Parts: sequence; C-alpha cells; structure tokens
Amino acid sequence: MADKEAAHNDHLDAKRFLARSVEAAGAVTIYPHALTAYDIEPQFMDELTSARAQPMTLLDGGKPRAPSNLARAHGAFQCWLEEAEEGYQDADLARCRDRFIEAVKGTRR
Repeated sequence: MADKEAAHNDHLDAKRFLARSVEAAGAVTIYPHALTAYDIEPQFMDELTSARAQPMTLLDGGKPRAPSNLARAHGAFQCWLEEAEEGYQDADLARCRDRFIEAVKGTRR
C-alpha cells in the first residue's frame, strides 16, 4: 500500500503504511487503524466501524485459526479505509471491501 500511495503522490499515507510495515516486521501485533485517524465521509462510518470490529475481535481473541487470512483481512481493511477517506474511487473502494469480506470468511474456516 505504501508503494501504491507513493505512486499516486500521496506521500503522507505512503509514509504511514511504510511505518506500519516496519512495525509488523518486528513481530509486533499491529491493530487496524482507528477510524478517527482518517477523515471519512459519514456514509462510510457505520460499515467501516462494523468491519473494523471483526479483525479486532480475532486479534484480541488469542491465536487465530487462519493467520494468513487475518493478515489479508487486515490489509484489505486498511485499503478500504484509505479509499473511503479519498472518497472518489468507487471501484477501488469496492475492490478493497470485497477483498476484506473474502478474507474474513477465510478466518472462519
């Protein structure tokens, strides 16, 4: 995501995602960003609040059964959150949301 945002000249978000990558490489539990860290349009808040609760529950519940799917869900949520903040790339927003939904389903298998 850092590379994608840098390619779009969104250097603030590129730095944010790069810093989180460095944290994750240190084997530290990385929680999804709080919605308050972004300037999100009100129409996205309910769905994103509900979505964020899903990986938070899995992360707080001990060792997940499907850590790779949880990691994909986390990444897809961050992507969805970023696209919701930008608010004008509907196809990208839908792609991130759909990836999140599929990854969360995989944590339940």
